[in-house]
Amino acid sequence: TPLHIAVINNNLEIISTLIENEAQVNSRLLNGTTPLSLALQSENQEIVGFLSSHGGIN
Repeated sequence: TPLHIAVINNNLEIISTLIENEAQVNSRLLNGTTPLSLALQSENQEIVGFLSSHGGIN
């Protein structure tokens, strides 16, 4: 999803914009990966915190 791509690219500005425009913070890829899972894998604490504060689950 666009949100997953923004997380992979560590682009907090786009992540924020997508969520403000009702992107599903817990959307899953076919393998079940959530945006928060990707942020945890990349160890980007700023994005992990942002997604968590907006209801993100792993």
